[in-house]
Amino acid sequence: MRLLVKICGLTTLADVEVAVAAGADAIGLVLSPSPRRVTGAQAGRLCEAIPAGVERVAVLARPGPEERALLAALPWDAVQVDAEFAREVVLPSGAFLVPSLRADEAASGSLEQAAKFAQEERNQPAPEPVSGLGDSPRRVGARDGRRMSQNEGPRPSLRGAVLVDGPAGGGRGVSVERSVAQGLFDSGRRRGFRLVIAGGLAPENVGEAIRSLRPDGVDVSSGIERSPGTKDPERIRRFLAAVRSTEAALEASPSAS
Repeated sequence: MRLLVKICGLTTLADVEVAVAAGADAIGLVLSPSPRRVTGAQAGRLCEAIPAGVERVAVLARPGPEERALLAALPWDAVQVDAEFAREVVLPSGAFLVPSLRADEAASGSLEQAAKFAQEERNQPAPEPVSGLGDSPRRVGARDGRRMSQNEGPRPSLRGAVLVDGPAGGGRGVSVERSVAQGLFDSGRRRGFRLVIAGGLAPENVGEAIRSLRPDGVDVSSGIERSPGTKDPERIRRFLAAVRSTEAALEASPSAS
């Protein structure tokens, strides 16, 4: 199955265009304090530029008043929030929750709770309408008239997934310690959890992370930057290329470690 790739912390229309053209499946816009934080006006423009089929993800730590206002004002597909604050989030209509968990928290036994947050009823897609009675507002391309991306085929979704981040939290570029990550992902697979790895990933190391952890997806922010908050188009392209080439190699040789 195709790996999900989330490109996070985008701040410009050019960033969005490059990420979409390179094949990103989800794009994260940071609403909490960060070098990558976007204003309401920026978030609106960027959401509009993200084509149908590519998930628009509001990324925050704890939902304060400003973040709550932006969640309500814009048409998000998903809301990524620190798992400890998952109960505080009021999701926009039709959006789903992506709990984010630091590796040290997950190691202490919170992974199962985060997975429950990700799988709970409010995160499930609305049922398809009965034929002839109108279209579902959550179907790709039907809700807001966004243009379809050039790569229109079915894409993997963040729905039902837990994001496992480095011990320093989002956007810090600190990797999950390998033995900790290996234990978490092995355990998660046994229990049927969908896990996305983040923290310290870059074009140079994402292939190794995929081969060793076999995640359902990967998430990158600082590893594709020139400086904090400034994305490097070539590194975005290289990251996506590294993911897809590793994925292809694993499909060709399923027993490869």
